[in-house]
Amino acid sequence: MSKLDELISELCPDGVEYKRLGDIAIYSKERIGASEISEKNYVGVDNLLPDKQGKRDSTYVPTEGKLIKFYANDILIGNIRPYLKKIWLAEYDGGTNGDVLPVQLKTDRIEPRFLYYCLSSDQFFIYDMQHAKGSKMPRGDKASVMEYRIPFPPIEVQREIVCILDKFTELTAELTAELTARRKQYEYYRNKMLTFNTAIPKVLLDDVVENISSGRNKDRLDEGAFPVYGSTGIIARTNSPVYDREQILVARVGANAGYVHLAEGQYDVSDNTLIVDVKKDFVLKYVYYMLVNMNLNQYAKGGGQPLITAGQLKKLSIPMPKYEVQQRIVTVLDNFEAICSDLNIGLPAEIEARQKQYEYYRDLLLTFAETGSTLVTDRQTDRQTDRQAEIRLLQYVFGYVTLKLGDIATIVRGASPRPIKKFVTSDANGVNWIKIGDVAPESKYITNTKERITKEGAKKSRFVYPGDFIMSNSMSFGRPYILKIEGCIHDGWLSISHFEENVLSDYLYYILVSGQIQDEMKKRASFGGAVQNLNSDIVKDIAIPIPDKKRQKQIVNILDRFDTLCNDLSSGLPAEIEARQKQYEYYRDKLLSFKEKAAE
Repeated sequence: MSKLDELISELCPDGVEYKRLGDIAIYSKERIGASEISEKNYVGVDNLLPDKQGKRDSTYVPTEGKLIKFYANDILIGNIRPYLKKIWLAEYDGGTNGDVLPVQLKTDRIEPRFLYYCLSSDQFFIYDMQHAKGSKMPRGDKASVMEYRIPFPPIEVQREIVCILDKFTELTAELTAELTARRKQYEYYRNKMLTFNTAIPKVLLDDVVENISSGRNKDRLDEGAFPVYGSTGIIARTNSPVYDREQILVARVGANAGYVHLAEGQYDVSDNTLIVDVKKDFVLKYVYYMLVNMNLNQYAKGGGQPLITAGQLKKLSIPMPKYEVQQRIVTVLDNFEAICSDLNIGLPAEIEARQKQYEYYRDLLLTFAETGSTLVTDRQTDRQTDRQAEIRLLQYVFGYVTLKLGDIATIVRGASPRPIKKFVTSDANGVNWIKIGDVAPESKYITNTKERITKEGAKKSRFVYPGDFIMSNSMSFGRPYILKIEGCIHDGWLSISHFEENVLSDYLYYILVSGQIQDEMKKRASFGGAVQNLNSDIVKDIAIPIPDKKRQKQIVNILDRFDTLCNDLSSGLPAEIEARQKQYEYYRDKLLSFKEKAAE
């Protein structure tokens, strides 16, 4: 049993309360003068970064008026699209503006970092987006945000969850540090390659470009087929692209003025971005790399809103080697760029995968209402590896995971060739024919049969193999058996095969014969005349608890010992055997009963 599982069992065995955000937190109402703020502790949406990246120093700080004051451990949330997913757990006091919502806790019964993880979740982001108001630049609705429901477990449970999620963050941080080192190496070599001696002629950018113009995009959507580029990259979508060629884009205004990125395919460009159209006599990608290397931000002018103009860019001079040399430089730098930035290879792919894994598990752990419900799976998809990871995580955190039987095994009905008498034989060369009446009710295994079926009949029947389970769907209702032989079964049996790798056969057997599961199957079964009919759909829908394999082995070992004591007639008087049988059944059902949390 994990520490978190123990805490939940001890402190909140019946589930946890959910509270409105407004019950545990408030918006900051305190104000601070702009003169008391610097680039080190001012936070706007431009320098607030997504998710766990925190913030960077601001290049723009208001010089007059009042700002909203925030304190360390306040949670700062971007409040205007496309910045609604930006969030930061403040590490110090500072000031912000109306585009950022500072959320302050008003109780010490919730860990700031736990609330931060809750508000970092995709569920909150989707909720915030759904309630945002406004058409051109929608803003998060403050009143709706305060209605968002937060799980409110005991503080000890919160801290353990924070500890688990922090470990994911640490793993990503290690990879990010390695990536940063690679980027510095890449930038060093890029600078070396783009620094020429005096023999290389320099030309004005004005002689290199066809035109430098501003974008004019107005048609912005949350969802669309084509990207809209702005000063920070892709800022929106559109269904009406204006451009269909590779071009260099330079952020024109704001904190990112001078930022260079490359656009290709079909797209549109916002009015805060310059479009640099390079002449065909020059290699466009070379000009792009050169502008990146020149750090154009240094040429932006202005205090409140830094600005860089087309006229300024045209006056820049850049070294221009021969066309063939430009191409070779681009080839080398593209390779460096791929190592550092291509999300299909290298560390960025690993970081992205870890980030997605972290976000998924974060949401999984924070969804307390679902901890006792069935994990929905799809055995036929390519998510096998992901599902195994989900199962192991839930087993580690909660001690077990509940899965439907149809998600861990293949369940089908037997088949009988007609007329059956024509195919049943006593010939030793026939195939085993497994009949319900020939199996002892107390047996665990089927090791032989009294009758055979011809090979012709076997082709028309349902074939089963050693290790498969078979279960009666009528007379010996719901009783499972493990096959030690291969053979054929008629339509009075269900076959259960191809088990999930996380489930031990003996553990599954004991689960299926437990009183809890037997009662559940009987309750769900339909009635065909006087005989109950247990069809495959009913069995597939039965949910069973699956602890990790170590715990399964412990349960099987205990029950096997009880089984031996109860069935070995030489170990005592029938009365003693009967008493032990009852004791065995009691402990079997006790061991296989897992507390299910009540629905909200």
